[in-house]
Amino acid sequence: FFYLNNQAQSDSWEAKASFAGAGRSGGVAINIGSNGYLGLGQTVSIEKDWWTFDPSNNTWTQLADFGGNPRINAAAFSIGAKGYVGTGFNPGSGGTLDDFEEYDPILDSWTTVASFPGGPRSLAVGFAIGSKGYVGTGLNASVQSDFYEYDPSINTWSAKASYPGQARYDA
Repeated sequence: FFYLNNQAQSDSWEAKASFAGAGRSGGVAINIGSNGYLGLGQTVSIEKDWWTFDPSNNTWTQLADFGGNPRINAAAFSIGAKGYVGTGFNPGSGGTLDDFEEYDPILDSWTTVASFPGGPRSLAVGFAIGSKGYVGTGLNASVQSDFYEYDPSINTWSAKASYPGQARYDA
């Protein structure tokens, strides 16, 4: 695991503690405060584990498992002191998914929030701007270009303008 030391004098990469979980593909990662969070994805099986990296003491800690079904290729974002993870794919639980969970690092717990209204999908993109989260594009029966905004203060999603370029997934 490497950490970008982005101070003007350094602009270099610094080796950090190796990830304590199993290597995987199709996982998600977010940051909340100064810590990184990583989980889900596929190892030998499809996972729902959740980990945090604390750069101040260079350690990985396993946390409470993700609240929904295990999955790969989920979308994720963080707003303030909470993380949000949803959508994705699990062949054992119906294929593509549209549920969303909120992670509270203070309580180390997951809470189900409003489902993604754009329909089940995997390989969508997720990000936050200010106090709102955004999820769009992705793949279900076809490639998508739609976008939705999540407002955690009222636990609702609203449709936004679709991405104007070619529909895509795994952006």
